[in-house]
Amino acid sequence: MSSRFNEVVNRKLTGAIKWDKQKDGNLPFWIADSDYATASCVMDSLNEVAHHGVYGYNAIPDEFKEAIKTWYKKRYNSEVLTDWIVPSTGVILEIRILLDIITKENEGVILQTPVYHTFHHVINEMNRKKIENKLIKVDDTYKMDYDNLEDLFKEGYKTMILCSPHNPVGRIWSKEEIEKVIVLAKKYDAFVIIDEIHSDLNITDNKFTSGIDFVSMYDNIAVCNVPGYSTDSVTLFTIANVLSLITHLREYNDYVTSGAYSDSGKANKLEPVYHEIKGKTWGIIGCGNIGKAVARVAESFGAKVIVNKRTYDERYSCTDLETLCKESDIITIHCPLNDQTRNMINEKTISLMKKDVIIVN
Repeated sequence: MSSRFNEVVNRKLTGAIKWDKQKDGNLPFWIADSDYATASCVMDSLNEVAHHGVYGYNAIPDEFKEAIKTWYKKRYNSEVLTDWIVPSTGVILEIRILLDIITKENEGVILQTPVYHTFHHVINEMNRKKIENKLIKVDDTYKMDYDNLEDLFKEGYKTMILCSPHNPVGRIWSKEEIEKVIVLAKKYDAFVIIDEIHSDLNITDNKFTSGIDFVSMYDNIAVCNVPGYSTDSVTLFTIANVLSLITHLREYNDYVTSGAYSDSGKANKLEPVYHEIKGKTWGIIGCGNIGKAVARVAESFGAKVIVNKRTYDERYSCTDLETLCKESDIITIHCPLNDQTRNMINEKTISLMKKDVIIVN
């Protein structure tokens, strides 16, 4: 029997950060991105949804949450209540939302460095202060500095991101180690955000312990465990919606399936006029992981991409919201709803837009 793990999938020129952004001659070991083909059952399910043709609002089925509860019970012997589960598109988005809720601008967020670089970016982009609780290297491993952590809590820093298992040092924290963090957080009324995205990647004899197991001790804990790979799915549906609107796919589909095309006796139908993306200006509001992925696809279609985001990024043509609204033929929105973004698209901004602009939120 052949194994899909032996298949070589060429990902070059597909927009893959791992390969298309890599300099020739270097191997991209820096990114947590597998080159194994996705399981056929997953691709079949995605194709089934894509071919349905209508990408509307879907309810979260009960089976979805039950699967999560069952996995945590079988895998970690952790009890998860249904009400605790909040679906999202990725850990980084979850952390952004949590920081927006529990912290204010210029407040400190504790990181145990060295740690996943995107945590640093999120804190900087949200105008929070990075507070380092450096891990201590002992021989060939790392340990937490609890004395320093307590000092930081004493100083008034009330939010901490705990990476468990830790990326990049590879530590699977023991139950006792995590419990010490939770005890200190409870003592100083601090909030602990726990990133558990790598919880299933365990080739050691050490047992993974979820932060969920400590909720009965202290409830100011949020566990994040959703891979950001949903970025690809959201990008897919964004592009699908834009293509459907710019080509008037629904109108032409109705024209054919209703029998009107056969009855017309005409070889072609030229109205409504459809357009290509090439040469269009594509405005992206919010340029996190999803916005960046959409930008890559838009550029591959030949669109000119302009971006409106909170912090300047030299990789893109950044502009203010008013200019983006005036110049864009296509506008896609990729930012969370909060006090800063609520009513961002309103009567005034819409009045600035082109008459036939396409907007996908």
